[in-house]
Amino acid sequence: MKDKKYQFIAVGSATVDIFLQSTKYRFLTDDDFNNGEKTTICTIYGEKVEVKSRFLASGGGGTNSAVGFSRLGFKTAVAARLGDDCFGKFVVNDLANQKDLDSRWLVVKHEGTDQSLILLAPDGRRTILVYRGPSSLEKNSLPWHKLKADNYYLASLEGNLDLAAYLIDRARRQGARVFWNPGQRELADRKKVLALAAKTHLFLNQGEAEELFAASGARLEQRIRRQKIPLLAVTQGAGGATVFWQCERFYQPTITVPVRDTTGAGDAFGVGFAAAIARNSSPVIALSWGIANAASVIGYPGAKRGLLTLSQLKNFLRRHGRK
Repeated sequence: MKDKKYQFIAVGSATVDIFLQSTKYRFLTDDDFNNGEKTTICTIYGEKVEVKSRFLASGGGGTNSAVGFSRLGFKTAVAARLGDDCFGKFVVNDLANQKDLDSRWLVVKHEGTDQSLILLAPDGRRTILVYRGPSSLEKNSLPWHKLKADNYYLASLEGNLDLAAYLIDRARRQGARVFWNPGQRELADRKKVLALAAKTHLFLNQGEAEELFAASGARLEQRIRRQKIPLLAVTQGAGGATVFWQCERFYQPTITVPVRDTTGAGDAFGVGFAAAIARNSSPVIALSWGIANAASVIGYPGAKRGLLTLSQLKNFLRRHGRK
């Protein structure tokens, strides 16, 4: 097969997300959890809870980001692992219907597909219960030499930092950009993640940034600058997002919209931000694109439905007074 050049290759997880929304969930703020800043979503042990609505959607950082880039008009490939069960077929069929998305690099194993059970509260926030299959995407899973791109987007690789290192090195040898949104399993190895991050454009949420740099507040910014990561974007949920680039720091508040479901907001931000950088826009414009894409996604159920096309993104920014 002849080598194929893409504008983006998105690598990461593929899941089936099962959403259960109910007004019967109970909420409890406990001072034992982070000084009272966290609330538990719970049910009484043994009770039966009525579900108001439920729906099924494909998810996972790999497929979410791939669909996001294809919506924005980029020729995109997705590399992810899934099972040969009914859930895997659901994901394959969903991705096959996406324009500008090449899903031939999906790796199908004789096992169960990763699943997430999402307890969705009326305010759009959620608790996610995740089932990981017995294996993950590996270096020998695909003929990577046949995959070339201008940009690589690495979502969670389920802790496989060896694969992350291989892809980051391969992309750099191709002269490609690498955007990286590591998952919790990768972040557990702080030293290795920090070493690899120096070769990437990195995306983290506030909690992940504090974990990776082992600091908060003013000390967090000091440690970020000390690492000299080429570009680092940190999302703060409803608090907006900040980007550190060269010696500069830029911040933008979020766009306030009605919240339906916050699932996939981080993936949507990463897609919007990376797409702007890939089009040679400034980090300030990239912040706007990321924030707009995330704000659109949280207005819909599931991680993909609200992902914007290029014209929709520009109109969304215009309506909300952003560039």
